[in-house]
Amino acid sequence: MCAVMGPSGAGKTTLLDIISRRKTEGKILGKNYFDGAEPSKSMVKKYTAYIQQQDCFFGGATVSETILFAAMAKLPPGDPAEKHAKVAEVIAQLNLQRCANTYMGNRLIRGVSGGEMKRTAVACALLCSPRCMFLDEPTSGLDSAMAQEVICNLRALQVKQGCTFVVTIHQPAPVVFDAFNRLVLLNIGRLAYWGPGRSAPLEFFAAQGFPYRQGYNVAEYLIDTLSCHDEGTGGGHDFEGYYARSKLCDENAATVRETVEACDSGLAVDSGIHADGKGKSKYANNLSRELWVLLRYKGLPRAKHPLFISLRVFLYILLAALLSSFFYSQDRQLTGIFNTVGILFIAVILPCFMAQVFVEEMKFDREVYTREFNDAYYRAGTYVAARILTEIPYLFLSGGAFAAVLYWCIGLNDDLERFGFFVLATFVNFAIAMLVGFTIASGIAGEVGPAVVLPIYTTLNMLVGGFFIRKATIHAMWIWLYWISFLQWTWSAIMLNEFEGEEYTDHCADGGGGLKSFLATMPLSPRQTRAVELYEYSRRAGECEAVLGDSVLGSFELGGRDKWECLGYAACSIPVLIALFYVGVRYVRHEKR
Repeated sequence: MCAVMGPSGAGKTTLLDIISRRKTEGKILGKNYFDGAEPSKSMVKKYTAYIQQQDCFFGGATVSETILFAAMAKLPPGDPAEKHAKVAEVIAQLNLQRCANTYMGNRLIRGVSGGEMKRTAVACALLCSPRCMFLDEPTSGLDSAMAQEVICNLRALQVKQGCTFVVTIHQPAPVVFDAFNRLVLLNIGRLAYWGPGRSAPLEFFAAQGFPYRQGYNVAEYLIDTLSCHDEGTGGGHDFEGYYARSKLCDENAATVRETVEACDSGLAVDSGIHADGKGKSKYANNLSRELWVLLRYKGLPRAKHPLFISLRVFLYILLAALLSSFFYSQDRQLTGIFNTVGILFIAVILPCFMAQVFVEEMKFDREVYTREFNDAYYRAGTYVAARILTEIPYLFLSGGAFAAVLYWCIGLNDDLERFGFFVLATFVNFAIAMLVGFTIASGIAGEVGPAVVLPIYTTLNMLVGGFFIRKATIHAMWIWLYWISFLQWTWSAIMLNEFEGEEYTDHCADGGGGLKSFLATMPLSPRQTRAVELYEYSRRAGECEAVLGDSVLGSFELGGRDKWECLGYAACSIPVLIALFYVGVRYVRHEKR
């Protein structure tokens, strides 16, 4: 076990990122050897494991479900009973039995403690028996007892399995420090010590003029010596130079040269993993099995969580009921007709605003995906497919419930065929809104960017949707947006579905308002009232014309279109958004390392 220590900002995590091939920024010089040869990135992923400082897990899964998912994803196809037995073994090794059925937890779900989460991360990594494990601050945020338990577990595993552990650690307790037999000290990105651990560094620094004070924590002494006497703070001491001129450095340099020469000449000891992994995928399973594992062991725990269901279904039922309370049972007079046009437009744009739910959810999921993708759990395309398939049942439920409540409450056409089309159009609209949220969250890095882009995107679609501005009056520089706007095509489809071929004569009748209401306030005799009513009826009888649905459509420049064609154009957005979602997931880096 090798500890990497140094003051804050010394470059400990950067060193781990470089040797584990996870560095995403900057230019890396030099060579990295693994088991006698320069490894490929896929080789490193296959035979090493990396435990991040900030643990990232799906909070709605239990500890046992999390480890089981890792086993199914990382281990090659085989007997499921053997994998379950392997999971039970690592749970016992890391003393996780007590919390095996506890949620991992996140900002919304109460879950396991920090030490239990760290041990769960180690358990997931141990499933595939890695040759080397990199751990970045595994004791960060833990009390001394929990930190000691984590490191002692690692020590026991190192003795039992022979795995190499490289651990960055900050001011460990004496018991924790003594668990490491090798030590690397960094100072401002440079090497200040590399050699045996425990008491050996004390002798090295004492020889440089920094004697150890008895009773002082060894780890704290080393960090304080580097921090307080560094030349960058005015102390005038060049610790990198002390090490470079030391006998220890010469011995290490000679060992490195011999190793590099042996590796370059092919004489280094090779356990065969390079030949074994040559030409093989870094992923343990094929595409179909990856998809099944994601749906079975991650999609199902996600779907059964009450918070997930409530956000998907009950929220939309509530919104539909709320809208219906404002537009309940619209009549077919002119005012009611135009109110119906308005509520149809609101029904189309509402999922666009609700896409913020998918943006926030993707921001939660993004860190988990990044860790699992870097650890070769599955491919990006498989993740995209599983993410969409998990959502489809809830899109049907939420879209169908929203459409049913809204359609019948506001008094739309009672033709069942038209109702079915409205439900289908709502489902397509919901699916597009979901993909918009996923695409924006995956394709735009940062926390603020997606929250800014989504309102802008929704507003532009509203403006060119055909309700506020007619197509003929849209400026030439924006007309292209009108033709690619899924909102415009969806709204056109449901408008055609509601008004095409219809005619409305309700406005021809007095309906209890107008003249009749006015006469009720006048002190007229029954004979006078009857005479005025007969006159008004005879005056309007020959002048009233039915309001045609085609006229309503024409006023919005929707005449001559076919509803199925419009819905088809809207649905064309789905494969485009899926492709963009994949590009964002696969190529956009959301972590800066």
